[in-house]
Amino acid sequence: MKKQSRFLFNRRPHLLAAALLMVMLPAAFADNNPGVPANEAIGRLKAGNSRFVLGRRLQANYPAERARLIKGQQPYAIVLTCSDSRVPPELVFDESLGKL
Repeated sequence: MKKQSRFLFNRRPHLLAAALLMVMLPAAFADNNPGVPANEAIGRLKAGNSRFVLGRRLQANYPAERARLIKGQQPYAIVLTCSDSRVPPELVFDESLGKL
């Protein structure tokens, strides 16, 4: 008789929790006057991803960008990803520091 293996966690509740987090997280950080409208943010992400795919990424001056970030950051988008450092959102969306 084959013993059935039981998963420690059922995947469905985790998928539901992740979906709820994706919906609720932006609302939790929302401002009454958002800096970038949602349509513009999606447009920026799509354009950056297109540049990445085509291999035409914009040049960045990271030391100067870090110096500007001392005053604070105002990201226009939140990207929920895994912790795999091979696929940083700033790279695949061709975005600079402090924007995502």
